[in-house]
Amino acid sequence: MASLMTSTQPEAHTTEKPVTDLPKLPKKKKTRCTQCKISVGVIGFPCRCGGIFCSIHRYANEHSCSFNYKEHGAEEIRKNNPQVVGEKIQKI
Repeated sequence: MASLMTSTQPEAHTTEKPVTDLPKLPKKKKTRCTQCKISVGVIGFPCRCGGIFCSIHRYANEHSCSFNYKEHGAEEIRKNNPQVVGEKIQKI
């Protein structure tokens, strides 16, 4: 019966690490307007120049955007529209 009794003394040989030694997860970077630094949260507007902007600075002329929309549009038209060339020899 003595073998069935459990000891109330703590064991001296524990190999568990304390909870404070766990690796810390990196904090999520808060999304802020690139122009005015206001926190935009979920409703941030990404721009083609690479920044995230608030509702005031979301337009290209409001945040002095470096992306060239005119050149990008011309390139899209060049890619999507085939070149139309007339035949040099007339068929009879």
